Order: sequence, then structure tokens, then C-alpha cells
Amino acid sequence: MSSQTLQRLAERDGIRIYSAQSMPGGWNVHLTYPTSKFEELGAAPNDPICIPAWPCLARHSPSVGDVLAEWFATIAGQGPERPPREVVAALNKDIQLLLGDKYNEYKRASRHA
Repeated sequence: MSSQTLQRLAERDGIRIYSAQSMPGGWNVHLTYPTSKFEELGAAPNDPICIPAWPCLARHSPSVGDVLAEWFATIAGQGPERPPREVVAALNKDIQLLLGDKYNEYKRASRHA
């Protein structure tokens, strides 16, 4: 399952959920930047260095892999929601900023079952 592969990649890179707030129909999730970004900035592991919050429609508290799988599916037009193009572009930009040069690796992982 792609969410498990994405979870392993996120664990490798130190990406984690900074916060996940329950909302009607799912969660509003902030993901932290990779550990390398914290090291680059000299930041503490609990500093709020993360991307803006985006929704995830999981029923239960999602894992990083679940979140990334849903977000990549949304970008590909296969997610549970069909937001306007501008919203999809903004989500994609935030994920690119989050993953940096590893974006394509994560994107490939999101496509494989």
C-alpha cells in the first residue's frame, strides 16, 4: 500500500505530524519539515517548522503516510475531494516545499500499491 511506503520514507526523513486537529469529516494536519531542515536552521525538534495545515479525510487520527497518500491522490485528481485547480496547485506547492529534492521519490511511491 502506498501509504505504508510513504510512511517509511517519512520516518527515514524525519517528517512527522506536528498537529492534527479533528474537524467535521476528517482532520486538519500540519506536517513538519524533514529533520535535515531542522538541522539546517539549528531548530529544536519540537519547534513549529511545518507546512500550512491541509485537510485529510481519514476517519481516525492519520499517520504521515496516510496524509501524504491522500494529498498526492488529490493532486492526481483521484482523492476523496475534487478541490478547484488553484487549491490543488497550492497543495502541490506546499508538498514540493516540504519534500524538496525528494518530491519525485515520494510522488513515485504514492503511485505504487
